[in-house]
Amino acid sequence: MEEGWPLSPENDDPDSAHIICYFAEIIRGLLRAIAANDASGAITDTSRLMRNLDEVLKQAPETLTWYKIIEGAVDEFKTAPATEDPLYKYIDLARTSTKYLAELSTADGFSTARISKAIQRIEAELKHLREMSENRARRFD
Repeated sequence: MEEGWPLSPENDDPDSAHIICYFAEIIRGLLRAIAANDASGAITDTSRLMRNLDEVLKQAPETLTWYKIIEGAVDEFKTAPATEDPLYKYIDLARTSTKYLAELSTADGFSTARISKAIQRIEAELKHLREMSENRARRFD
């Protein structure tokens, strides 16, 4: 994290970039809570971050909208290695799995189709990762 973290209500001049980074940290906390077997620690930490953010937003520049905050936080998550990087496929798998989790908790009439599509993508990505691993293993045999 940057110097000056955690962002606190005592900060006289919270700029937009810090607020966006802070909101991204809240999303990370939520993701950790969702992925954890025992989410209580992540929920406690994220709750504290939310309380601080609520106070900091009262001092935020008027031009900072929720759209800008969310867009900036999403951009932090979209920063990924180039597609040639072997890690890219793991990142793609994680994103697809996140979509799957989101759709599982949705009750609209179209979620079943989106779940099915996510499962197909997960299976294809896992197959590709297995093939990559096998090819790498063959090269070193």
